Parts: sequence; structure tokens; C-alpha cells
Amino acid sequence: MKVPLVWLKEYFPTNLSVDKIANTLTSIGLEFEGLEEGVMEIGLTPNLIHCANIRGMARELAAVTGEAIHLPKYTFIEKKEGSITHEISVTVEDPEDCPRYACRLINGVHVAPSPSWLRERIEQCGLRSVNNVVDITNLVLLEFGHPLHAFDFDKLEGKQIIVRKAHKEEVITTLDGISRYPSLETLLICDGKKPVAIAGIMGSSETEVSYQTTSILLESAYFEPSQIRRASKRMELHSEASYRFERGCDPNGVLEALDRATAWICEIAGGIAVQGHIDVLAHPFPMASVSCRLSRINQILGTRLSVSEVETIFRRLNFVIEHTAEDQITLKIPTYRVDIHKEIDLIEEVARMYGFDAIKKNEKSFYRTGNLSHSPEYLFTRRIRNHLLREGLQECLTCDLISPTQASWISTDTFPTRTLIKLLNPQSMDQSVMRPSLLPGLLSIIRDNEDHGIESTCGFEVGRVHFTAKEKYLEPPVAAIFLTGKRTPELWETKSPSVDFFDLKGILENLLAGLKIFNFHLAPSSYENFHPGRQAILFLDHVEAGILGEVHPSTIKQAGLKHPVYYAEINLQDVQPFIPHEMRMTPLSHYPASTRDWTITISDSTPVGNLLDAIANVSSPLLESYTLQSPIYKSAELGADMKNVTIRFVYRDHHKTVSQAEVEQEHSRIIKIISSQRESP
Repeated sequence: MKVPLVWLKEYFPTNLSVDKIANTLTSIGLEFEGLEEGVMEIGLTPNLIHCANIRGMARELAAVTGEAIHLPKYTFIEKKEGSITHEISVTVEDPEDCPRYACRLINGVHVAPSPSWLRERIEQCGLRSVNNVVDITNLVLLEFGHPLHAFDFDKLEGKQIIVRKAHKEEVITTLDGISRYPSLETLLICDGKKPVAIAGIMGSSETEVSYQTTSILLESAYFEPSQIRRASKRMELHSEASYRFERGCDPNGVLEALDRATAWICEIAGGIAVQGHIDVLAHPFPMASVSCRLSRINQILGTRLSVSEVETIFRRLNFVIEHTAEDQITLKIPTYRVDIHKEIDLIEEVARMYGFDAIKKNEKSFYRTGNLSHSPEYLFTRRIRNHLLREGLQECLTCDLISPTQASWISTDTFPTRTLIKLLNPQSMDQSVMRPSLLPGLLSIIRDNEDHGIESTCGFEVGRVHFTAKEKYLEPPVAAIFLTGKRTPELWETKSPSVDFFDLKGILENLLAGLKIFNFHLAPSSYENFHPGRQAILFLDHVEAGILGEVHPSTIKQAGLKHPVYYAEINLQDVQPFIPHEMRMTPLSHYPASTRDWTITISDSTPVGNLLDAIANVSSPLLESYTLQSPIYKSAELGADMKNVTIRFVYRDHHKTVSQAEVEQEHSRIIKIISSQRESP
């Protein structure tokens, strides 16, 4: 908020220095952002709407400094003959959203450019000067914090004002020249035939004040804040008026703001006020009664304030002390303080006025952290995320609700024990089924990326899936990985290959290795949602913990994708029990190792994993490790259904240097055992 210092100083008989004003505002929680050409820039938090005007700022300064406020005096002369009730009628059809509506009629107005002092003051506060009448309504808004609106009285049909909700297909062209279609819940100000303003937000261009205007109907009202907030968001229309109305204005300041603007219009624009005013009041607005305990104030703030000190602070804030008991003070809160509702609000006011810097920090803190540790499931899923992020994958978040079309992408063959859960009262059909897998949501993300020209993506998601199994509702946490497109970015000298099954398998193996899970194996599978021959089941010991493979081309087509997708999904509930609680490290051997390679011809349909499992089952005192060497060799000489596989064996004796003869003997023994197992029926 921009505040001209000259205007603020008019409220104080003594001349407050700039430094004192800045220091005072900062001490009570108002952020002082700068001073340029006599204008202060002050940052306000949403709860300090009572400070979003010159008078509210002056009240805050007076409360801290103890200075008396000098309120400007104003008067105006009304016509002796006639009455406003003979000129116009006001009907409020929705008193709940408009509890108070007041207006005055001013004739003989000469609309012209504003005098220099008024124009400069408006522009210093960041507003645009329009004409003397409109500038006066803005001046009152800036001084009192209460928005006003001026209508060209001669353009009001039927000489009546009706405050009502919008009708179906009603249109209003606002002051910014845009035709708007308010919803049926929007509150409008109307004349006898048409809407003339969106209540509390913006007026209509049909009744705006122009240089031809001679009579003004000046409106001052109080609207329910939630109504203005909803209407402003629905219509995406924000103004200085809506900013204040939706945060709360003073319902008892309606007439004061109206009379202040009337006095200025009569003085500057030469108008004459018609006798009386119209004030439609649904109910009175008494000051709220709020109590606080002295012991609670001192406990929260860590102070030792006395009753008299606290009462002095409240009096400076213009709170009326209604009753004081041994430990309790009951106050009447002025209606312009819309932020005071509970005891804690009063404690905050004491802290602001006493001074945050004056509150000393106790050596013994009242704050204690909880003794409960994080949920094991939360810690585990966070660990999974960290591992997958290290693999270079992008984390995705999708909705737990999917459409029936997305649910049809998953065949019952892939998840035979899972039954879909459908919502009884969905908001839309696009979100009417609980996801039984993360696959549909991630396929939608891949499709959105392809639609935007991004054809290479790799990512993961950790979330819950929902289904019924054996008449029980289950929602286990799962982790899903997807790859599509190129393996690496295209380079000028090499062409990047596309991702394949083994890229996905490698990421999954790295994840399990990071979790220190080594007792796992993959077995071929034949699920409908995956490409035949390019899919596998992940087994941890004998537990089926996940699936991985290339998504079936028919599923890719259903999802509207262009490129193959490789997908893995593991059940984290099945994985977690296999994570070792502790790891024992063994010292590195001081003795060298000896390696041997073995190339074997096997059927192309035989999984290499079977061969590796056979080696693992051979007990050997020297065999330290064995790895598959690439590439797997195929040729016409071997035959169309055969392949050569090379395995590298590493032999080591941890107590001495192993001899070549020992290595040859052990290697031959292992090869003989494996070969005999392959030859046996």
C-alpha cells in the first residue's frame, strides 16, 4: 500500500518524523518497503485490512506512540425542500449478502478534471485520476477504507435501486468495457430494468459518471465478504473495492464514508445534497465481545505483564473494557477490527503493541518436539523416491481417480485378483473409478508429452492403488517406472538408440541393489497388457513382487501413443520385508583374483537367468563372482534358434594367492556340474 506522508501527518497535531513513522510501523508488524518522493510503500498481511487506509494507519501510529489523532472536520448543506425518498426508492431483496445499503442524492454537480492537489494525491497512491467525482470516491476509499460508487442518476431507469441476485442469461458491461455474464449466485445492483453494478466489485459503463452528468446517486454499502470473494473469483474480476470488501469493511462506517464523500463533492464539484439519506439496515452491528486471560497472555508471550499494562494497550487500540475479573479481561471490539475473533487474536495485539523486540527469549523454551518418529511406510517410500531420482527419472504425480476408458486399458489378465472400485457419486465420469494400477495415469502423462512434441520421457511414481480382493478393500503402496523414446539425447556424431527392456530391467536391479536386496530373480510371464516375450515377473524369494516389460501395442494404441513404452510396477508392501535391517561388511582380500571366461551355446528360448541360477547353486570355495558378458552372439552358423552366451568367473582365495592349477581344476569342476545338469532330463 502506498501512503503519502503529507496525508498521514494531517492526522497528528505534532509533526511526526519519517524515521519515527517508519520505525513505529515496523515494530507493529507492518513491513516498511521504501520511501520515494514523500510516499511510503507499506506491506500488509491479509489480516491487517483495517490498516489498508489512511485513518487505519493513523490509529496504529497513535496506539504505539501515544499521540492524539486529529480527525478532519467536514460539513455540507442539504436542500431545505424535498427529500431523497421522494426521488428514489431502494429495495434489498437479499439482506443476507447485503445487510446494509445507504445512498445520497446530489444535484447540480459539475463534473470536471480534478484539481491538482486531488489528482496528485490519487496518483501518489497508485490510482488513475478520472474526474473530480470518481476521484473523490477513490479518495474516501483510501482514507476510510470503505469503497463507494457514484451513479449518473439520470441514467437510472425507474428511479429505483434493487439489490438482488443475477437472473438467467443477464449481461452487464462493466467499466472496463467487457461484457460479463454473472452466475445466478452473483449479487447485482440494479435499477428498474437492468443491472447497473456488480455489487462490491465494479459498476456498469451504462451509468458511469461522465462530463455530461449533473446528478449523482452516491452509494455506500456493506456486503458479505464471502459473497464478494466468490463473485470476484468466479468472474476473474478484481478491483480496489473487491480487495477491501472481500476482506471485511466496517459496517458501521457506511454513513460516515457516505457523508465524507458528499461533503467533498459539494465542495469541489459544486453539488447540493438532497435532504436526508436512505439507509436500508437488515440488522444492527454491535461490537463483538471477546475475552482473554492475563495468565494466557504471559504464558504465550513469555512476559510478566500486569493487568494495568494490558488494559492500557487495549485502550490505545480503542477497545472498550467491559469487565475485568481476577484473571480475565472482557472487551468490546470496534467493528472496523474484523480480524479480532478469539483470545489468541487479542494476545497478538498485545504482542504487537508491546513490541516484538521487547519480548525477551526465555532460556527454557515452551516448545517441545514430539517423541513419535516418522511412519516406517513414509520413510520407506521416501527412500524409494530418492533411489529412483538418482537413476535420472522424473517423479510424476497422478490422480487416484481415473475414467472408465482409462480403466479399460488394464486387462483382468494382468491383475487377475483385482476388482475395480467405482465411485457411487462421482463429480464426473473422468474421475469415477479408483485406479487399480499406476499405468493408466502414467500413460496419460506420456500422451500429453507426445502431444507437446516431447517423445523421450522417463519417470516414476510412488503412490497407492485401490482394488478389492477376496471381498476386502486394499490400497497397497506401489512404485512404477516408465521409459519411452531415446536412451540419451541426440548428439551430432552419434545416433541415440531407443530404450529397451534391459534399460528398464537395469533400473529395477539398481533399485533393489540400493535397497540391499540381492535374493531376487526374474521369470518369464505372459500377461495381456505386455508384449509377448518382452515381459517378466519379479520374484523376491518366492513372493511375486512386481511385473515389468514392454506395454502391449494394443494398449499403446488405446492410449493414443506413438512409441513403445516400457513399464514396471512393484508392490512396496511385498518388497519392504526383504530389506535387511543391518549389513555386515567383510574386509577386502589382500590376494589377487583370477578370471576365466566360459562361452556356451544354448537355445534362444532358454533364459540366461536359468544358467546364472544354475551357477549360483554350485557350492565353490574359490568362486567369488560371475557376470554375463555382452554381447550375446547369434549367427546363421549357430542356427536360427541358438545363441552363444559368455560368462566371466572370478576366482579368489582369501587366505593365500590362488594357483593357476587350482583355478583350472575348480573351473573345470563347475563347468562339468552345470553341463551335466543341462544334459540330464
